[in-house]
Amino acid sequence: LGNEIGEDVYINNNIILIDSPELRPNVSLGDRVALAPYVTFITSSSPNNSRLKYEEYAERYIKRKPIIVGEDSWIGTSVVIHPGVRIGCRCIIGSCSNVTRDIPDDCLAYGNPAKVIRRLI
Repeated sequence: LGNEIGEDVYINNNIILIDSPELRPNVSLGDRVALAPYVTFITSSSPNNSRLKYEEYAERYIKRKPIIVGEDSWIGTSVVIHPGVRIGCRCIIGSCSNVTRDIPDDCLAYGNPAKVIRRLI
C-alpha cells in the first residue's frame, strides 16, 4: 500500500510491513537498497482492538509515520525499523538491530537500540 521502491532494489524473503492506510507512502526505498531476510518495517503502532485504543493517555504512544531508506543502503537480517525513521544513503544496518532513531548518511549502525558505530567514509 502506497510504498515507493527505487531502481535495482533487492528485496529478500519474509519482509514484514506493519503499515497505515493513512500514510502515502508508508516506506520509501532509494535506488539499490538491499534488504536481507526478515526485515520488519513498522510505520504504524497501535493497540489495535484493545480498549487502550480508546484511552486518551494511550494516544500519545501511537505513532504513524513513514520510513525512508536512502540509496545504496544495506539492511541486515532481522532488523526492525520504527515509525518515522530515516536511514541515510550508503548505510549498513547490522543484523538484529532495532532502529528507533535516524541514521545519518555513510554510517555503520547496529544494536538494540541501533547506534552509529562508525562512519564508513
